[in-house]
This record gives sequence, C-alpha cells and structure tokens, in this order.
Amino acid sequence: MIRTRGSKTDSHGTKVASVIAARKGDDARDEVSFVAKSYRNRNADFHGIAYGAKLHVLAISLGSADPRRPFEPISLGRLGNADAGSSALWRRALASLDGPDVINASFGYAGLAEKFDEEGLRQNHAATIAALAQSATPEADRTLIVSSAGNSNGRICEAATPGVGSECVGETATHYGRLRAGSPSVDAALMAHVPELRPHTVAVVSIGRDGQISEFSNRCGIAARWCLAASGEDMLAATYTWLGLGYGTASGTSFAAPVVSGGLAQGVPQDYVQAYAWLNLAAAGGLDPARSMRDRVLERMSPEQVAEAQALSRDLAAKHRE
Repeated sequence: MIRTRGSKTDSHGTKVASVIAARKGDDARDEVSFVAKSYRNRNADFHGIAYGAKLHVLAISLGSADPRRPFEPISLGRLGNADAGSSALWRRALASLDGPDVINASFGYAGLAEKFDEEGLRQNHAATIAALAQSATPEADRTLIVSSAGNSNGRICEAATPGVGSECVGETATHYGRLRAGSPSVDAALMAHVPELRPHTVAVVSIGRDGQISEFSNRCGIAARWCLAASGEDMLAATYTWLGLGYGTASGTSFAAPVVSGGLAQGVPQDYVQAYAWLNLAAAGGLDPARSMRDRVLERMSPEQVAEAQALSRDLAAKHRE
C-alpha cells in the first residue's frame, strides 16, 4: 500500500490496491491501528480479492475534476502532448515483474470515446497505442489491461464545449445540462478504435447492489464488446486516516476495475471450472477479451476440469436463453 504523507492521507491508490490484494488474516489485522480497528471492527476480516497475488504499485499524480465546473473533455492536441509521458508510463508498467499478468488502470483522461476516431488517435496517441499493443510479445503472453470506464455520467455540461455536443442534455439558457456519458473515456475505450488492442484490453463500468449501472458511471457504448460491469458502489477499502490504517468505503469505476483485475490475478485459490464456463459464455456472446482470458484459464486446467466446465457452460447458456 501507499501512504501519502502530509495533509493528504486519503490515498486513491491505497484504496484501489486494497480491493485487489489487501492481505487476509491476522497479519493484515495486526497492521490496523487499535483505534481504527475498534472504530471499524465489523470490517476486521476485510481482504482483497486476490489477497495472495504479487502486487507491484506504480504511483502517479492524479488530477481531480471539480464537479462545480462543466465537463471539459481532453482534445486531440492535448492528448498528443501527453503521448510521450503516457507511453513511458505504460512501458514501465508492462516491464515490471518481468511482464505482469494483469494491469489495473484506475485512471484516465476525460473525454468520451465516441467523439474520437481511429485516424486522429493514431496520429496523436501513436506511442501510447504502440506500447499498449505489446506487438513484440506473443498474443497468448500479453498482459491483460483492465481500465476504469470513467465517472462522467451526469456531470454538468455545456453543449457548446468541443467534444460534448448532443451528449449534453437538458441545457437551457439559465441552467447547465447533464452529460450523457454513453461510452467509456477515450483511453479506456481505445480498443473500440484500434483493432490490435482488442484481444487483451477491457473497460469496466460500475454497478450497484441492485445490479444496475451506477448513475455516475460511463456506459459501455461503442466499447460494448470489450466492456464488463462490476461492483463499484460503497466498496470496502483500506485507507489511512487520522485514526491510522483502517477501513472505509469508496465508489467509482476506479473501484469496479480492481474487482475484475483481482479476479483475473494469480495467487488466490480460484474456481477454474466456474471461470472457464462464464468466460466461454462471454466469448460466445462476442466479448473479445474473454477469449484470451478463457484460454489462459484453460492452460491451468486438467482434462476433467475442462469437460466439467464445458458442460457447465452449456447449462448456463441454456438457462440464459430461457
């Protein structure tokens, strides 16, 4: 985990990391301060989804959108200016741990994917696309990249803002409109425009306890074939506060993405039969990254498990057709 010293002790990175791999058992509980443990005792058994995984953390500085100001998407020019830094970050991340199985990207640029096109992105974001494509690595060995879709839905907006237009609904002469974020942010949905990214990248939107997409969450939209939904509301996460290391809650697609990343990570006891069955169903439904995920699970299964998983997948498909 990362402890941010000084006045800013509520670390976004710490929370995201804990959803993936916070340790389980007495070792983890011993680190929680006495006061924080007493204050949040009901959460004393909290642990990450892949609590046995090896986690490598890259800390980056994140900006934060002011909800009192209208939504302002990134332009192609600004995306181009950020390309060198963005590509360097991705090359560093992909080189860590001798090539990680999964990278969780709970960050992104503001900007709706449907407002961009392949030509413009290739011209202005070429180095980042090249890094993400991992073309020098065999397809079966490429790192799976899981990105948060964005939390722009419902933001106040102005239709006249470049990159917004008709996605700003309900605007009047005296009141801002509200953004209809029908697709993920531009970087989370690069695969919708760039074919070579499709086998190993996925965007994640947030759903609540009722199973509905969270009001704040961007939708899958043009990236639907490469998009998953996971819990992202009131997620239990580790945080540093004036009480010490304790537990809190967080909401956003930043916390839905690590649910998927943690589920894909190695180092935690996994039900390969269930994983294969559901991924096979998703692949049959047209979710491209599911094929790569399914094939990686297949490599770890015995022939008996494969037969059981295929039978379960057929049963699940029949149920969903009913």
